[in-house]
Amino acid sequence: MNIRKLFSLLIVICFAFSLFGSTTSVWAQNYNPGIAVDYNQDAVALWNWAIGTQLFLTIDDPDSGVGVDYSDSMFFELDPRAFYLWGEGGYDIQPGDIVTVTDLVTTQQVIATDVRILGANADTDMVYGTADPGDSIEVYAYKTCDFVGSPVIVDPNGSWSKDFTNICDLTGTTTIMAVEHESGATRFFFDMPTFTFYPQNNTIDCWTWQVDNNVTLTIDNLSNGIGVDYTNTMSTPPLSWNPYGSYINFDLGTFETFPGDIMTLTDGITTKTEIVPNFTLNGGSIADDTVWGTAVPGTIVQVEYETDPNALRNVITDGSGNWMADFSIPGDEPGEEILFDIQPGNVMLAKQKDPDGDLTQLNWQGQSPENQPPLITSIIAPLTPIKLGTSIDATVIFSDPDVGDSHTVTWDWGDNSSTTAPAAVPTVTNSYTYTSPGVYRIDATITDSAGETSTAAIEYVVIFDPVGGFVTGGGWIMSPAGAYRADPTLQGKATFGFQSKYKKGQNIPDGNTQFQFSAGDLSFHSTSYEWLIVNQNYSNAQFKEYGTINGEGNYGFMIWAGDGSPDTFRINIWDPSTEDVIYDNGVQQPIGGGSIVIHN
Repeated sequence: MNIRKLFSLLIVICFAFSLFGSTTSVWAQNYNPGIAVDYNQDAVALWNWAIGTQLFLTIDDPDSGVGVDYSDSMFFELDPRAFYLWGEGGYDIQPGDIVTVTDLVTTQQVIATDVRILGANADTDMVYGTADPGDSIEVYAYKTCDFVGSPVIVDPNGSWSKDFTNICDLTGTTTIMAVEHESGATRFFFDMPTFTFYPQNNTIDCWTWQVDNNVTLTIDNLSNGIGVDYTNTMSTPPLSWNPYGSYINFDLGTFETFPGDIMTLTDGITTKTEIVPNFTLNGGSIADDTVWGTAVPGTIVQVEYETDPNALRNVITDGSGNWMADFSIPGDEPGEEILFDIQPGNVMLAKQKDPDGDLTQLNWQGQSPENQPPLITSIIAPLTPIKLGTSIDATVIFSDPDVGDSHTVTWDWGDNSSTTAPAAVPTVTNSYTYTSPGVYRIDATITDSAGETSTAAIEYVVIFDPVGGFVTGGGWIMSPAGAYRADPTLQGKATFGFQSKYKKGQNIPDGNTQFQFSAGDLSFHSTSYEWLIVNQNYSNAQFKEYGTINGEGNYGFMIWAGDGSPDTFRINIWDPSTEDVIYDNGVQQPIGGGSIVIHN
């Protein structure tokens, strides 16, 4: 909301309160021209002055010794109005400042006092703050309840508190006002801090937290028993367009939240807690003007059109947790009379409030045609090495929520060849025969009759040629920093020797590999081979094996060997039980000495 509109609204509320039953508010009694200093808004509120009258404002800081420190004037063309002092050329009102407004007939004066609201607790409905010891101040709450409040006495330490239990339920949309009358009316406004969680974006927006403070977010997944799983702290600088307001955005990045997680935000004064709800927005229908999803059974979901909050529905989830908002007919609650024709591109918002008024918000954008993409559950292909010339079968298991859609499958076999064929829920299987040995990634794309797609991949299918070439090599490389994961700082000479080939009539290669990196006390010896691939021009070979490190364990390794100018070598050693990398020099780097030969 525009800050000037907000000030105007507050003045209207105060003026209305003065007309309808307030006997204690000396700053807004009867019909005399009135003023109030809005201390933390740097504004001077005006009411009951004659329309069209020119008003003159002066502010005198007695400590400056210069007399009038600030002046301004305006024509009172709307009742109520206000002088706004913040911004360039403005004035920061301080306690003790003498604020005077006159139309040269009537003069009103306020000496600003140091009345503050420090915070509020939505769980206990308590508000607390400071003012001059012994002063009587009035504390009011509104927006979420009638304009209610009463006087409190400031204790000798300058502290005060107000209990709104059974008077007003303080939530994220409550505004609180404290007024001190000892030297005219000085007011302090406080909006309850709020936050909104956007699960689809994995972000949290925070509004109206105390300016120039720090807000800390923690998230605790109770099911894992490890305590706080995520924490972050952000400062709250003032807004460029409102020096008394704040906005920050926590981006959770890749951190994953789950229903039941406890989110807590605190600035050391106000603490807000939300349990992540089990809440979804599953889709909508342009044809029927409906939006639907799931939430906890018996809870309220508010659904509205993004750019017109008057197009609103409040719906209650059924016993199974399902909800649907229908904009083709009037809603059940007052204010839900507007019908809304959902069009492609319209964004519908679904919100759930917690008891403090904080939100979890989801959105759905109308699409045409209304169609959901197919969903690939899995892709299956041979995991064991396949002999060159042998046909392989690849299978996709998939589903589609749109009953009646037809489908095709497109296979990208990873060798610059592809196949497209008809597909039918729930499975489709196609065959393919590779013409060259290699390690191939297979991608499968299911396309429905509306053009929606879903893609999955399997890595990798190994095709070997038992009568192809073989590889031998020996020499050394300069092991780079970062290759030895136990101590990434280590560098130095690493030696290797290997030979790998298919013996006649066998489908598993035979051979021997040794690799030593003395700086890391790493000595690897192969114990078994799985496959060997040599490309058709006999310039590169790749083979996978298992072996021991320093005579112990069972480790997987893969070698990429290049026979060229220069010869190149890469080795990756890992723990199959954890997939943790032990050693990887990362690229096929030129060898420092020795040779690699790929034999025809």
